Amino acid sequence: NEYKSYLRKKDFTVVLKKDCSTMEEVVHVTKINILGVQKVKNPEKYFVYILRVTRSNNSTSIIFRRFSELFDMHCEMIDKYKELITSKPRWLPALPKTSTLSRNVEATAKNKIPALKDYFEHVEKLDEKYKTDPLMNDFFIATDEDLELLLKNKSSGGEGNIVAEKKGDEIGGPVLLEEYIAVEEFKPKDKKTQVALVEGETVEVLEKNNSGWWYVSWSGGIGWVPANYLKPAYDEEEDPYKVCDGDIYYMTIRDFKTTSKDEVSFSKGEVAKVDLTSNDGWWFINVHGKKGFAPAQFLVKIEGDDLKEDLVNNPPKLEPYLKKADNNSNAPPRSNNHRRQSTRKARKSLRSKRVPPSSAVPTGPPQGDKYTVAENYTASGVGQLSLSKGDEVIVTAKNNEDWWHVWHDDKQGWFPSNFLIDSEKIVGPQQYQLVADYNPTSKEELSGKIGQIVVITDQHTNPDWWFGSIGAQEGWIPASFLKNL
Repeated sequence: NEYKSYLRKKDFTVVLKKDCSTMEEVVHVTKINILGVQKVKNPEKYFVYILRVTRSNNSTSIIFRRFSELFDMHCEMIDKYKELITSKPRWLPALPKTSTLSRNVEATAKNKIPALKDYFEHVEKLDEKYKTDPLMNDFFIATDEDLELLLKNKSSGGEGNIVAEKKGDEIGGPVLLEEYIAVEEFKPKDKKTQVALVEGETVEVLEKNNSGWWYVSWSGGIGWVPANYLKPAYDEEEDPYKVCDGDIYYMTIRDFKTTSKDEVSFSKGEVAKVDLTSNDGWWFINVHGKKGFAPAQFLVKIEGDDLKEDLVNNPPKLEPYLKKADNNSNAPPRSNNHRRQSTRKARKSLRSKRVPPSSAVPTGPPQGDKYTVAENYTASGVGQLSLSKGDEVIVTAKNNEDWWHVWHDDKQGWFPSNFLIDSEKIVGPQQYQLVADYNPTSKEELSGKIGQIVVITDQHTNPDWWFGSIGAQEGWIPASFLKNL
């Protein structure tokens, strides 16, 4: 109640002047940040912008404003102060046009954000004469309605980033803009819909599309960019892959030719078994026993009566699936960072893909092929074996493609097959020579000059990127830049 009472008052503070007299100074806006957009029902449905307002006395408040309210305030200000728009350059830019024909109101609200950010930056730079005028000053002062909406958000757990309206709800969840950092430069091919990225720049994500293209805004513009060119600005990066439960099959609706060794090619009309999905637009699939990454846009899920025995060898008719396909955009390109790390991350995600088989465990002295553990693995169930990177095992049974029965010293148990490498293919550190200068695009990479010797210690995590060292420096380097001595 005290806070509500405070909000109803004008913001004033008393400051001491050099002549020791006192005067009343109106507190004005110094910073305006757009936190997101939110659907509101009160009683009609509309969207509001969530603004964090900082004032000259360092106080901060959260307010919710409709675009129409901002537009009205803008018009009243320029009617009163013509110089705001007649000065060159303009002290206040024009606001984006209001569209009454758009069916997607949420998208329209999001698309205005870059222009509004520019508008608020101009407001921040205005002379105090304008910012302390009640027309503008009152607009940015928190009201009882702002407090009620803020409390509803907190009580309903409204910290998420998804707009979802349920029957009977008065308020939708706020769409908080997530900040990401570009991991490397992106040059768009379609400059009308895509936007360039500069490595290290921060962008705000307005929309995440499952195709792997995200709609972003930053100082360089607004448009679509590949999701795998971005990483979270603040939170630690989570596992990007989601393991598919059971056998999930998709129809390939376009031809795809690999451009990297960790990808898998296929023709239109084949059946693919999806092991891992990801919101970066590149899924890990199995096509006729060949595994690798492929564009999710080239796949359509097989459901209903089309799910039958021997589906792989007897695929359903292609035509119905072509009608479901989105042929309006291409697969997002893969960044060097994605090519470097995707295989390693996918391997970790797949380790708990299925439960080890319940078939009989081999008895007697261990006999079989020798394999080496590629990464540390901690058992997550009964009958599994915990092993460390570099441990040598004997594979005594390959009951399915995911779990093998192994022996290590006097211990035996089930172990994920994707954590094992054929020992015959394992060699010690090898020397290679650079065939061209290589300038790294991230801190994880290794720089080198043509002719320098690189000691390679890992060729298996990613076939296109090898880990090695030049003197005391170590990091990842493209295999295509190296030749064997």
